[in-house]
Amino acid sequence: MAATLFREGWAPRVIISRPFTTQQVRELNALGVRPLDLEGEARLTLEKYGVPPDRITSLAVPVTTTEPELRLVHQAARADGYRRVILVTSPPHTRRVQLIWSRESRGSHIEGLVAAAPNDDFAVDGWWRRRRAAEAVLHEYLGLLAIYLGISPLMR
Repeated sequence: MAATLFREGWAPRVIISRPFTTQQVRELNALGVRPLDLEGEARLTLEKYGVPPDRITSLAVPVTTTEPELRLVHQAARADGYRRVILVTSPPHTRRVQLIWSRESRGSHIEGLVAAAPNDDFAVDGWWRRRRAAEAVLHEYLGLLAIYLGISPLMR
């Protein structure tokens, strides 16, 4: 989705975050058991779909949850003088991303447009009939509840 937005002229740059990797997974990677570099894979995928390497910004700090991830994206956008960002996420995650972005970017005048990435695993119609989709929606509702109750890392 990010590469499509770039190719169609909606996004002149792409920012990718670096997911947190536990020490155990890093040790397994070192042994060759799971040689998957998510940030590197994301970069290669974007390049394969037409995003030039100099138009991709990788955030340096690994993140564990959405709140610190969007905080880092906001800091990078503010540092580079962006007025608008397109936040690409999974379909069930859009509402929470919008809420977190609106709180994180308050007062900075950086508009955040949320776009749902095409996802064959999530059926908008009848999601409650599929276990994985229902779990994803429940996860999002619990995340929203945590934000509203003030127990989210964003509120600290």
